[in-house]
Order: sequence, then C-alpha cells, then structure tokens
Amino acid sequence: MPRETAATMFGSGTEFGSDATFLADPIVDVTEAASLYSQISGVLAAFAFAGLMAYLVEGDRRRPGSESDQAERPVTVSLFLTLVSLIVVAVLYAILAGGPPDSGAGYLGIMIYGLAFALSILSMFHAITLLAERSRGLRSVTPVFRLWTSLAGPALTVLLVSSASLDVFFKVNGKDASTVGQLWPIRPFGLGLALTGVLLLTIGLASRRVSKLKFEWPWWCPVIPAAVAASTALLAAATAVVLLMQPQSFVPSDALLIVLVSIAFLFSLSFALFSLINMPSSRTEAHSAGPPESDQEPEPDVLSAAGPDTVATQLPASVV
Repeated sequence: MPRETAATMFGSGTEFGSDATFLADPIVDVTEAASLYSQISGVLAAFAFAGLMAYLVEGDRRRPGSESDQAERPVTVSLFLTLVSLIVVAVLYAILAGGPPDSGAGYLGIMIYGLAFALSILSMFHAITLLAERSRGLRSVTPVFRLWTSLAGPALTVLLVSSASLDVFFKVNGKDASTVGQLWPIRPFGLGLALTGVLLLTIGLASRRVSKLKFEWPWWCPVIPAAVAASTALLAAATAVVLLMQPQSFVPSDALLIVLVSIAFLFSLSFALFSLINMPSSRTEAHSAGPPESDQEPEPDVLSAAGPDTVATQLPASVV
C-alpha cells in the first residue's frame, strides 16, 4: 500500500509514517481499539443483565409496595439504564471498528463514545454503591464506592476525553508538532486539564453542603446518575450518523474538540453532583439500629387471641 501524505488526507504538507510523531500515539489503529472497547462493553452489559435479572427475581418474592420493595427500586432502574447504555456503546464501537483505521472521524468517534463508555462504567459502580448501602456487610465500603463515582471517576473521565484530542493533534501535525502549546486552556487538552481541576474543586465544596441536607429526596433521585449515562449513550448514537457521513479526509477542528471537552465536563459534573445526594437508605440508617423489619406479615398470637377457657383446655393437665 503506498504511503499516504497529510496533504492527501488532511490538507497539510506533513508526511505520515511510522516515525511521524515524536511521542507515541495512544491509539495507533482506531478499528482495533474500537473492537476491543466493544468487547469490553458487551461483557459489562452481560454483568448488568445478570444483576438486573437477579433483582427482578428477588422482587417477585417481596410484597408490592412494601418498604424493601421501594428501597430496591432505584437499584433495579439504575441497572436497567446501565444495561441500555452499555449495549448502545457496544454497538457504536462495533460500527466504528468496521470503518477506516486512521480517519479523523474515527478518532472523533473514539472521543465521543469514550465519554458514554466511561459514564456507563461509573453508572455500574453507582448501582453497586446503592446495593452496598442496603447491605449491612457492605455498608462499611460505601464511602470508597461513593468517592469513585462522585469524585475520582468523573474527573478521570474529563481527563481521558481531553487526552483523546491529542490523537487528532498528533495525527494532523506529525513529528514537528510541539505539545507545549496544548497545555494552554485555549486548547482542547489544556481546557480539559483546567476543567478537571474545576470539577474536583466543585465536588469538594459541594460534598460539605450536601452532607448537611436533612430533607427527604424522592426515590428517583438515585436513578439520575444512571439516566445521565444513558442519555450520553443515546446522544453518542445520534452523532454516529453524522460521523458515518464524513469523508476520510475529515479533520475535527479545535473549536469542535473544545465543545466536546466542555460537554464531557458538564455531563461528568452532573453525574458527580447527583451521586453526592444522600440516598434514602443512608438517611434511614439511624432507624436500622434494631433488627430489620420483615416483609412477611407476623403470625397471629394464638394464646392471646383465644380466651382463658380455651387456653386452659389446650394446656396439659399437669400444667392446669
């Protein structure tokens, strides 16, 4: 296959080759990376499906409208939305794997689908957090899960999405490009670094305020993070049509990459903020000092319901 030039693909005079960049490109082949991500998404979707089926089977054993049935509802809905988002992401990556291995639209797809993929993984951890809050044995590790879903995970998502913009930068500019200018906030990668710091600061300040809130939240509030992840996956699916229409010579502009990094920040910040909300189970923790109430109706007390004459006739003669 003849060696292509940047003038042919991107309208530049820089020549591509195996030694075109002075830094190693994180993603050498878009199709290979997309195929791997599609397989991982499919495996995670299988785990989400298994967890959802287990909760549906367990829900059949509870009385409708009981306290435990209402408490488990956010976990079931979160698992369902996580399953939907992971399936959508797996299909999107599979479609991307069938395209050209080094197109600008492919690198842009990795960047867009990566946001949906990361939030879907965080949504699965969020469902595990909801489950851990309702289990006496796992309640001690709940702060670790909450730290990941509300702080570390969203910050890492913004950082990875902004780092994906460097793939396009190196692909366009080649070995003569300098990364020093990419650290400025007016560039996609520099803006991602700045927004990562803003997210960490915002969540750090909001965590103190949220912990002081005492009012009851609706049951659907714990479902919002999973809804954010599912919405991101559906929006990514809408952009797939546009990406398929782009020619191989398409190159995303810095303005477009900056918009995508900003959108990744907004979705990640929304996921993190709603993950901080005190869940109903955590607020009822004070009421769980005694043994948990059973969903089954208590058996009637036969001795107390019967009269004294009836009790006397039922007791042995030696006791009477």
